[in-house]
Amino acid sequence: METQENVRNVFSGMLIGLILFVGSFFLLWFNEAGYVKSLQKADYIQKNVISISQYSPEYNRKLVHYTGSVNTNDTISDDFVSVNTPALKRTVEMYQWDERCRSTKSGSHRTKSCSYTKKWSDKQINSTSFKERGYDNPTMEFKSDEIFANNVSVDDFRLDPELIKKLNPKTKLLNLPPKQGYQIYSEYYYSGTNFSSPQIGDYRISYQYMPINSTVSIIAAQYNKIFYEFSNNKYDIALVYNGTHSADDMVTIFKDNAKFLLFMLRILGFMLMAAGLKLLISPLSIIFSFIPIIGDIAEYFTGFVCFLIALALSLITISIAWIAVRPLISIPVIIVSVVGIRFALRRKQTPTN
Repeated sequence: METQENVRNVFSGMLIGLILFVGSFFLLWFNEAGYVKSLQKADYIQKNVISISQYSPEYNRKLVHYTGSVNTNDTISDDFVSVNTPALKRTVEMYQWDERCRSTKSGSHRTKSCSYTKKWSDKQINSTSFKERGYDNPTMEFKSDEIFANNVSVDDFRLDPELIKKLNPKTKLLNLPPKQGYQIYSEYYYSGTNFSSPQIGDYRISYQYMPINSTVSIIAAQYNKIFYEFSNNKYDIALVYNGTHSADDMVTIFKDNAKFLLFMLRILGFMLMAAGLKLLISPLSIIFSFIPIIGDIAEYFTGFVCFLIALALSLITISIAWIAVRPLISIPVIIVSVVGIRFALRRKQTPTN
């Protein structure tokens, strides 16, 4: 019975490994394509954006850059607070059990040991899948949320709803109003009895908002004193950043954000590929595990081989993706590199006098 379960686990792992392995190629490919599109969008913005200081009908339906003060007469309310602000962010955290497991191997047997710690989390931690019983998390009744005003202006311009949703509230809301059933500690509503010694199921709720007259910088389309998302047959453009930024600065921020996402997804794609390979060749590890000492060596060796193969395949995938999605840059670079290498080799082979 135990053997059948082990075989079932191996085949399940191989299937998951195949999905991860194949999926990692798609992730890496589309990540590179997305980054190239972001660079092209940045180039388009830089070449076409017009910086304005006031409304002018001649710039209707054109891509413009503007910096001004955000305002609204709306009041945003939920079950706890009521604030005159264009944007409000509510962060709800619940004190929960968290599971951390690791596998140890002794001969041909693998043992899974888990430890349990308590922590604040703004996401529901599913305790039904925990290995051990007795560490149960209640269901989160409240959720984090972002709430936006319906009518928001930047100086004399109104913001389209899509641009309103791009506002980024960062100022902590202090001096919270009383709420029955909750205590107030600094910027938190707290549902328990002792903030310094929380219990499983306790909530702490905090808010961030955008103060009236905050400065924002916008790159979007203009029409009759309304800013809205610029759209053509290639790009959709609507950038809203806190603070005073020139058009060039906003393009730089946009490219930096795109580059950060690029590297994060590259790492994720590589990790998924390595994990998928490890699961695909897991039967080899099981076979070698019956041989004393050799089994442990095989375990580390297969892990190292999977790391190297995943690294090589990830780099190849990224390189091919760049050639496919941006040939005008990548192909000349390859040609120059090949010519440079051949020239260097010829010089090395030429006898010196």
